[in-house]
Amino acid sequence: MPESPEERERRSLRELENKNVAHYSVMLDAWVQTRMARDKTLITLSAGGVGVLVTLLTTKGISQLWEIGLYLVSFLGFLITIFLALTLYQKNSELIENGLRGESSEHLKLKTFDRATIVAFYFGAVFAVAVAVSSALSQTSNGVQTMSDQEPMKKSLDGINNLKPQPPQEQPPMQAPPEPPTATTPPATENPKK
Repeated sequence: MPESPEERERRSLRELENKNVAHYSVMLDAWVQTRMARDKTLITLSAGGVGVLVTLLTTKGISQLWEIGLYLVSFLGFLITIFLALTLYQKNSELIENGLRGESSEHLKLKTFDRATIVAFYFGAVFAVAVAVSSALSQTSNGVQTMSDQEPMKKSLDGINNLKPQPPQEQPPMQAPPEPPTATTPPATENPKK
């Protein structure tokens, strides 16, 4: 039995509705994953920044008193970023729970936490770059040789000419080694028994 025009129109509307729901679902999931990926990336980069700062601090040390401020602000920026991003994960789960219950989520202040996380990360990153530049400048001013100061590197096969066969050199005739002195034993004396 062929489909009537009204049935065909209703079927088309149902298909369009299903496609819209699927599209919305995919877009919402992609949006949530992107936001979560950003927070994960900030945590990863901040943890890496803390590791780089600790490495610089232990290998190079502090040559100027003002470098302590650079290290401190950078450490705080990265550590605050990690703390805020982890707090955002918790608040996101509270947002989902409130949405399922139909409750308001304005008290969570997610936008404020989002902005604060980004600002803290930028502070950590900018001051980490300042620490790196300060470290590089202090090493070059302390007499550390740079690549341009060193003599040019030799090519890897430069010494191959030293390996070519050489004609035998005449050596003076060998003298016999001196004979080791022989130990002479004194004649044994007899002890007469009395």
